[in-house]
Amino acid sequence: MAGCALAQKVGITSQIAIGWLLIVISIVVIATTVRFWASGFFGFIAYGTLRFLGGSLFASSLHLSALYMLSLAASLLGMSILCVRFASRKTHIIRIESASLVVAAICVLLALPLMDSYKSVAVLNMGNVALLLSWLAARHPPRPPHSAHAKSSHV
Repeated sequence: MAGCALAQKVGITSQIAIGWLLIVISIVVIATTVRFWASGFFGFIAYGTLRFLGGSLFASSLHLSALYMLSLAASLLGMSILCVRFASRKTHIIRIESASLVVAAICVLLALPLMDSYKSVAVLNMGNVALLLSWLAARHPPRPPHSAHAKSSHV
């Protein structure tokens, strides 16, 4: 988040460069450690879902729209449903799943500064799309191509 704040500085090229460097380093760290934090990501997202559901009951006292709070809760609920398969540390995570988890985590981090608008819901749902695509890919793995040699050995 500090990298994003620095990258948005206008006219200060050294801070912009440092911001982008922090962003790239953060993404590399997130991507290389995905197997470590994947099981906890589900719990983090599920906890956020419960917080926003509870917050929707008190949205008017928080000076927020109940629809906005429910939209955030629904987006996080979808993300937690798509992440439940990673809750066990014993789960084998394939590359596309790792990539989708990284995208989802980045979307969650990018949504945090946008939490005062519906843009945060859109950003969270981009993570949901990535998780959904990896779920579909994991359910239907590609079949190895049949070679002519394999066919002739069965004859």
